[in-house]
Amino acid sequence: MSNIRLQRGQYRPLSDIKCANRPLGQILIDAGRISPTDLVNSLDAHQRTGARLGEILVASGAITAKTLSEALARQRSLPYRLTPQSQGLYTDEDPTFWIKAGLVPWGQTSQGWQIAAKDYDSYQRHAPEIARRLGTHEFVWSTPDVIEKRLQSLFEAQLIQAAEAPPEAGCATLNYARLKWGSMTILIALACAFCTLPAMTFIGLVSLGACLLLLSVIHKTHLILASPRQRKGRPLYQPDILPKVSLLVPLFKEKDIVARLIKRLSQLDYPHSHLEAILILEAEDTQTADIIRRHKLPNWMRVMRIPKGHVQTKPRAMNYALRFCSGDIIGIYDAEDAPEPDQLRKVVATFATAPPNTACVQGALDFYNTQFNWIARCFTIEYNGWFRTLLPALSASDHVVPLGGTTVFFRRDVLQELNAWDAHNVTEDCDLGVRLVRRGYRCEILTSTTFEEANSHWFSWIKQRSRWLKGYYITYFAHMRDMRCLIHDLGWRRFWGFQMLFLPTMILIPLAPIFWGFWLVTLGILHPQSFGLSQGAMVWLSSVFIVSFASDIIVNILGTIRSGHKGLLPWVPTTYLYFPLASLASYKALFELCTNPFYWDKTMHGQKKSKE
Repeated sequence: MSNIRLQRGQYRPLSDIKCANRPLGQILIDAGRISPTDLVNSLDAHQRTGARLGEILVASGAITAKTLSEALARQRSLPYRLTPQSQGLYTDEDPTFWIKAGLVPWGQTSQGWQIAAKDYDSYQRHAPEIARRLGTHEFVWSTPDVIEKRLQSLFEAQLIQAAEAPPEAGCATLNYARLKWGSMTILIALACAFCTLPAMTFIGLVSLGACLLLLSVIHKTHLILASPRQRKGRPLYQPDILPKVSLLVPLFKEKDIVARLIKRLSQLDYPHSHLEAILILEAEDTQTADIIRRHKLPNWMRVMRIPKGHVQTKPRAMNYALRFCSGDIIGIYDAEDAPEPDQLRKVVATFATAPPNTACVQGALDFYNTQFNWIARCFTIEYNGWFRTLLPALSASDHVVPLGGTTVFFRRDVLQELNAWDAHNVTEDCDLGVRLVRRGYRCEILTSTTFEEANSHWFSWIKQRSRWLKGYYITYFAHMRDMRCLIHDLGWRRFWGFQMLFLPTMILIPLAPIFWGFWLVTLGILHPQSFGLSQGAMVWLSSVFIVSFASDIIVNILGTIRSGHKGLLPWVPTTYLYFPLASLASYKALFELCTNPFYWDKTMHGQKKSKE
């Protein structure tokens, strides 16, 4: 509507109309920027949501942020600028004060410093602190995007350093040289043992694997049986004043999926005045930036470019962008995500009714290209078992919950308390799940689903899984380096759960090829004495493997039924043939752990069949 008025010459410059001390809505109507209908609808939204009138008008697309800032400046007879009159020279080791206050040193004139802000009330509240830092100063009204870019320009070095700073128990300070030489020593020792005492070495490894399998089965069974029955979901109770939600969407070389991403995020049913989505791009990713420029983003969605630093990872980019979020709840989505429209309302309802120490809400992940091929089917089955069966059981039992990297929502104050994500950890989500529990917080499982693109090519699958496994190794070693402190933080029960969460994955997946031979005995292809074990030992070991396989099948069946993918049930037993790929991924992960621990192996999206 506003574009049509502009083309017809119906706009009047704000400088040509009387603005001082007049209602904002009347100013915008007189200037031809909004219609009376726009104003009535926005006032109605104000009554329902409590948002400011100007924020509602900008979020709805009725006016731009630039128009709002100019109108507010003229309403209060204050100066309005889009560029500094003088750059000045300002240095500060910590930009936290300026970013939190939404202020920026604009430039220095003969009368003192100009301080730009998008909100005069914020400037007045912080005027004494500004005077302490800079002396004489005056206010200048500007737009949020201009202020944000100015802050990034002034404090680039400090922002990069803060984004990469390791949190408590961060993995950047691990002794990777010791891990490398320790791994090599273990491999050499195993090789020597196989050469000199092959039977004893084989029996020892098989016994270790069988014990871990049995303990893992007992742990999973206890979790599932002890946890309450899966709830159908909380009632959609909404607080009187809705919290603002900030969505971080890290993108890197995602030119094939940008259009779908914008469409899917726009379908979220949440007041746009209480929502912001930040599309995070690496500075060097010009391809994705060019594609985004071809699309008109809604006013509540914006792009943030992350300058180059020492590492290039998703958590580093999110740490950088987090400082510029204005929401009380921080949510994470991936480029290929298609969340259910009412998901954010369910997130808000969950936080409003959950226990006070609930710091995180994790949604379920599913796939929209499930039928693409066999790998996509198995990937879906695996995720169903994880997100519909095991994660709810871990959360209900108050154990460590290894979070997913998407459809996960945090209280902003808790994220800041924990120094957000570990920029060097390639499974920052899993690590943050551990750190939350260590600080006494818990994670709630959300009864809402985000649909993703299943990894459906074996080579891409191995690359992605190797990154996850490498992150598991790094996370485990980072938290176990001070075992006494970990036990103190978790307690013995959760410490045991922590071991059962990590050790079977870390040890059994690389050793899996050794165990596959037992199926040949079970099927009668090989004689039990081929392994140098007695008949009784072979029966016991075969029973452990069969019970473990059966437990995994049950977990996946439960998850598949709960997800509604009942057509995948016949494919559940075939997942046993799918997991050998994980062994290949584990060898790649172990190699990178010793040679390139912070390398993020990118998974490409948008090149496979999908449906909206």
